[in-house]
Amino acid sequence: FNMMRAQTFASVRKQQLLWMQAEDTPPNEHYAHYTKEELIAEKKKWNNPTYHAQKTDGIPSLMPLIYDVPWRLSGGQGSHFKECGLHKGSTGRVRAWMLHADDERNVKNCSDEEVVLQHLPLVVWLESQEDLREQRPDAPKKNWFPTRPITNSWSLDARENILIARSGFAAVPDFASTIHAATGRSMKAAIPDLGGFEEPPSFEAM
Repeated sequence: FNMMRAQTFASVRKQQLLWMQAEDTPPNEHYAHYTKEELIAEKKKWNNPTYHAQKTDGIPSLMPLIYDVPWRLSGGQGSHFKECGLHKGSTGRVRAWMLHADDERNVKNCSDEEVVLQHLPLVVWLESQEDLREQRPDAPKKNWFPTRPITNSWSLDARENILIARSGFAAVPDFASTIHAATGRSMKAAIPDLGGFEEPPSFEAM
């Protein structure tokens, strides 16, 4: 759903869609005997977009990078977040970013509608939907906040014996949310999904 919305979002705005990939590092004791090709094949499974960010400790496999795209923070990133009044669930829009030098060159020389970045961006600037408690002295504009890649660990197996170190951005696209996630927000407008007429009403559906 988010991938299609991101593609539509970029197409309507006639922007190039950049995809950021999370970087997974498996433990040597479990994967030292894998060849490079076998490890790449395994990582492709982990980068499947169907892996929910809750399973991977708040860092999704793929994230769209487009000007003005809405993001929702899915994890904390240090004490400076709290100082500015940001927390898990805070929302904002992407305003600027700084790419790795290799990706900067590739993007400049590429006219493709979609580009998969080879490295994580150095920083992505979000404009907070709410006024920050403290303004960042290094921010270009009011309520802008720098998000940078962080590293968390997530478990590949149910018994949590195989921990994968994942680097990426603790945020998810904010095209839609549950009623619980939206609690406390101030929204100018909303389009609720109330289901279809043919669906029988139930407490679970409500």
